[in-house]
Amino acid sequence: MGSQISVGARGELRIEPVSSSKLAITETGEIIERLSAGERLGTVLERKRTAINMSVEELVEKLPIRMHAYQRIESGFNRRPPDDILAAIARVLKLKVKDLKEVADLDKSAPVDEYF
Repeated sequence: MGSQISVGARGELRIEPVSSSKLAITETGEIIERLSAGERLGTVLERKRTAINMSVEELVEKLPIRMHAYQRIESGFNRRPPDDILAAIARVLKLKVKDLKEVADLDKSAPVDEYF
């Protein structure tokens, strides 16, 4: 059993169980592709950012990191950004830090990426 990460209509982060095959069907009948932990985190961030009509540039202006570092997170390349960076992103996107940490921690085998 895997997890589907999504952003609800009011911008809330939802983590729901799904089957463990490459493609999964949610309870609502939506067909989704399973993603790695980094891809899930990046997908959640991108969906939330676009849901509130914020560009990457606007977001990065409010973060203590550079554009390249954020793009590594949103693209899924950085599978475990440091907690302080996750907290800053959560604050700007109005997400709960614990929800972002839960998504990021789905790949506990990855070392914390200190490339900032």
